Amino acid sequence: MFSFFKKKLIEQRKGKEVDYENSWIVAKFKDKEAFLKTFLKIIPDDSVWAVEGKFDHNLIDLLQKYRINDEQKVCKGTIWPKQQKMKVLINKESRKEFIEKLTFTNIEWNIIHQHFYKNNLFYLTSYDNLDEDCTRITNELTKSDIEILIKEGLIEID
Repeated sequence: MFSFFKKKLIEQRKGKEVDYENSWIVAKFKDKEAFLKTFLKIIPDDSVWAVEGKFDHNLIDLLQKYRINDEQKVCKGTIWPKQQKMKVLINKESRKEFIEKLTFTNIEWNIIHQHFYKNNLFYLTSYDNLDEDCTRITNELTKSDIEILIKEGLIEID
């Protein structure tokens, strides 16, 4: 009986995420808010930001404006308790608004799990509120993009 439930939980969690064989582990964040806002500047237009967490009304209002229906199944970070999920399009308009309006509280408490991707390339997978060692960045980003994050002291990678 237990194996049935375990199998069901594993099936519910399944989905795409960053390719762990071709990614860097974030070993340290200096400033999660600055990191996320800088990362938003790096990823290409028409990328998708899949977020999972407990959203307050302000965050829902912000994300809802750019919500999309996307068939890509992403790996869930939490089965229980059930989290709110939303996928939003990253483009010139949304990027600007997210950078202006996302707060420390949104990043540290509301957004628990997140993925950034375009088509089948996942740029970032993060669990547990951008926790160090639970955040991976694809090595498919350009070297200069990664250097921006490192030179600005926002992250250290393994």
